[in-house]
Amino acid sequence: MTEDYRLWFRERMYGEVEEELNREWRNRWRASTKGRTTFSFVPDATGGRRLVSTEMPYAVARLVTGHGMLRAKMFEMGLATDPYCACGGPETAEHIIMECDLYDDLRCIMWRRVGFPFCLAGDVFPLLLENASAYVAFREFAQAAFERRMTSVVGR
Repeated sequence: MTEDYRLWFRERMYGEVEEELNREWRNRWRASTKGRTTFSFVPDATGGRRLVSTEMPYAVARLVTGHGMLRAKMFEMGLATDPYCACGGPETAEHIIMECDLYDDLRCIMWRRVGFPFCLAGDVFPLLLENASAYVAFREFAQAAFERRMTSVVGR
């Protein structure tokens, strides 16, 4: 009986410590000014456990992190002369996924595959990584958008 109690107590203490660490992690993640693009996809610091896939192609990783060859980020780092997309808007992950006219056809395909009511949800970005069919549609959008982008950037 004593050994059972010790095991129970130890497991309970580990659980409480883990819960406290996760709470602290969430609070820091919410309060941070860094990684805000990733935050829009994974607003809960422990939410990475719910991702459909942790192996992301380069194009998906660019959009989820807001880094890579996106001109707005490169301009911020002093590596580009301007932050603008070929369409004239600031080339950010959100711009590519939600706004850019250059990818309207690809975006329509993605939203159609994801499901219209699904794309009207308030925070759609987390859903793109947590739902298997939405993730596949998002991955294909990201890869096609960056392939198209590379052909349009060559002339710049």
